[in-house]
Amino acid sequence: DVAAYLEASGDYAKKVYKIRPQELSTLARETEELFSDSPVAMKEAEKWAGMAAKDSEDYTFHLHYARLLWTNGNTKEARKAAERALELAQKGPKGAAEMVQEFIENISGKS
Repeated sequence: DVAAYLEASGDYAKKVYKIRPQELSTLARETEELFSDSPVAMKEAEKWAGMAAKDSEDYTFHLHYARLLWTNGNTKEARKAAERALELAQKGPKGAAEMVQEFIENISGKS
């Protein structure tokens, strides 16, 4: 049941978001996978991904947050998050910046 899952996950998110952002990012991904058809769950996944990205220098957290924002219809904020991901990806592994740039180009047509 979505409501019970979100309640338990929300409690967990509050406990881990400052100390283990990777777990929060994983929680967002799992929520997205399990409940992609639930707008309420997708908004929670977006929130948790944003919390994980907030103080992170990991481009993948910012890219995931951008993707969820875009999926949830917030293209303007998705673009901002993707630009931050690109900035971080340029310091990352080979191919990371190109992958993020491709995402930015893909979302540019959606408004």
